[in-house]
Amino acid sequence: MELFDKNVFIQHLGKEHSSLVEVFKSIGSTNDYLIEKARSGVAEGAIIISNSQTSGRGRTGKRFHSPEGGIYFSVLLRPDADNILMPYLTAVTALCLKQSIEEVLGVKTGVKWVNDVYIGNRKCAGILTESAVDLERGGYRYVIVGVGVNLMEPKGGYPDDVKDIATAINVEVEKGAERLVATTVNKLFSHYRAFDKGGFIREYRSALMLIGKKVKVLQGGENLGVATVMDIDDECRLKVQYDDGKIETLFYGEVSLCLNR
Repeated sequence: MELFDKNVFIQHLGKEHSSLVEVFKSIGSTNDYLIEKARSGVAEGAIIISNSQTSGRGRTGKRFHSPEGGIYFSVLLRPDADNILMPYLTAVTALCLKQSIEEVLGVKTGVKWVNDVYIGNRKCAGILTESAVDLERGGYRYVIVGVGVNLMEPKGGYPDDVKDIATAINVEVEKGAERLVATTVNKLFSHYRAFDKGGFIREYRSALMLIGKKVKVLQGGENLGVATVMDIDDECRLKVQYDDGKIETLFYGEVSLCLNR
């Protein structure tokens, strides 16, 4: 896979976002690198992109396998304290990425609550948001949105710990990676500038791949049982019904859902 082309990317990117764009063949973690840039005062809209990562991270500190054949990028936000998008940022990013994959690469995808993008029953992309708060003034010092997409399956396949759940888009499109990242970032900033919560919830609900399906609910490493996904509510929380009839609403960050195979 060729090195990500910065010039092609910027051609497709809204001009207000290109205050800093850096591209690497390989990096430890695009999130970690951009966190250091954020701490040094770099402006909102900075974007770090790499063809691979050696220390990629997922939620709860899990390793995020980031081989060549994927594209990994992080975006810097400096939101006001009253920015209403922030509680939904991870889910909004997942929706933007899903829509961009379909528009740019023509591949049908679905969102697995809350922040993974799937092709069929396998994950092709994930998102990690990280932030630092300003305790003196309130609000955020910075927010980092990190995205990883499996474009092509790596040579030798995926490692044992993810080979049963990971997949790649596997579509060769001329300059597709550049347009995919730019389209995702443009969509994200469109929500960021003018967030329509009601419109987002409707779009996210239609993108959700879990409604009506059986899932295994895990919390803190404990298996809480098998449940059927009923819906999401107006706060983007997942409503499930366990096999014993109990109904529960699941919140951000408290659970991990695994599709039954």
